[in-house]
Amino acid sequence: MVSAYATTAEFNTYVDGSLTTPTDIARLLTRASELMDDTIVAQFDAAVTTGLPTDSQTALVMRDATCAQVEFWVRAVSEDHDIEGLHSQQVSMQGLSTMTAPEVAPRAMRILRIGGMRNLTRTSTTASLFFGREDG
Repeated sequence: MVSAYATTAEFNTYVDGSLTTPTDIARLLTRASELMDDTIVAQFDAAVTTGLPTDSQTALVMRDATCAQVEFWVRAVSEDHDIEGLHSQQVSMQGLSTMTAPEVAPRAMRILRIGGMRNLTRTSTTASLFFGREDG
């Protein structure tokens, strides 16, 4: 079992008070962390006891991507979208055809990509430029 990459307090800071904290925030952060683990391709060193990144830049990337995913579920599609496998499906109705929302939040994917977690070879330069601040 992976520990969540973000805490409730970090999520609240990330959304800057623009959302009411869901009552099941701890569970949502854990599920979003599992999804981030499934999404990244880069490897990172993790603490044996928690499974959390030991590198501070990697920890910031994973924290922000996790928060972005939960924000996406709360604002746009709900976690049911992921549970029921409704992501990235083509839907047609009365001649209109469209795609459902993606599984991974676009903002979370962008954070992972900029932070180098979507690359097989990760350099800390890009991540440190983007995530070089501790306050998110």
